Amino acid sequence: MSEDITVALIAVMGSLGVSIIGLFATRSNGKKINAIQADTRASRAQVENSHTTNLRVEQDERHSEMMLRFDGVENRFDGVEKRLGNVESDIRGIRKDVGRLDNKGEKLDDRIHDLENRGN
Repeated sequence: MSEDITVALIAVMGSLGVSIIGLFATRSNGKKINAIQADTRASRAQVENSHTTNLRVEQDERHSEMMLRFDGVENRFDGVEKRLGNVESDIRGIRKDVGRLDNKGEKLDDRIHDLENRGN
């Protein structure tokens, strides 16, 4: 066989080998690409669903709404805390008044008792 034919045969066989390797690589990569596409579709379905808005935009809007609601709740608690302070103050005043009335009642009882003892 001549040297030129040998070189040509080696070139053809090399090309054929590269083609076969490429075919297997393409098949392997094709399976991987198909798997990636399927995963991407599944992920997209989880994120998009039938929503008309972008998930991140929707989350940002909901976060803003919740923060406004929390601010409202916090303001209400501040009002309740102030009223509770007033109630505590009123209770302290009532206790003092009851204590004074109790003392007056005891003094009146003592005076009545003294008067009753004088008459006997």
